[in-house]
Amino acid sequence: MKYCKLIYNFATKFTCLCLLFTMVMISSDAFSQTAEDNLKNADETFAKGDFYNASVYYKQILDNDTTNCDIAYKYANSCRLYNNYIDAEKWYLYIINRNNRNYPLAAFYYAEMNKYNGKYELAIASYKDFYNKNKDKIDFYSQKAKQEIASTEFAIKLMKDTVKTEI
Repeated sequence: MKYCKLIYNFATKFTCLCLLFTMVMISSDAFSQTAEDNLKNADETFAKGDFYNASVYYKQILDNDTTNCDIAYKYANSCRLYNNYIDAEKWYLYIINRNNRNYPLAAFYYAEMNKYNGKYELAIASYKDFYNKNKDKIDFYSQKAKQEIASTEFAIKLMKDTVKTEI
């Protein structure tokens, strides 16, 4: 009887150790996904509208390779679409400084992020820059930039015309 309890305790502990070892191996395998796996997962979650999780996958890729403008643009878009305007602004500016010709809307979104982050003067300058480069085009973004310049200038004017009140 004494030996049975000893064998039972040993078997129980051994089983627990095997399960723990298996879980550690599975979890370490999950964390060692390749960039291709992360890109596939990111693109799939982005397509489903899960912009936060897509940004997590894109960021993991960027942590290993910050020179990839395509991934940086996708990361900036996913940040913008889940309202992380601070990171989106940073990465749109990065793209503009590195490779603006391949991502023409990065300049528009950069202006938009400046506006959302309360940097109205910079937003106006960015919208004007985008508009001046695209004023020959009659598309949504060039017309939207023109409208945003006027509305942001008006917002600045309204903010200066406030009366301090205590409620």
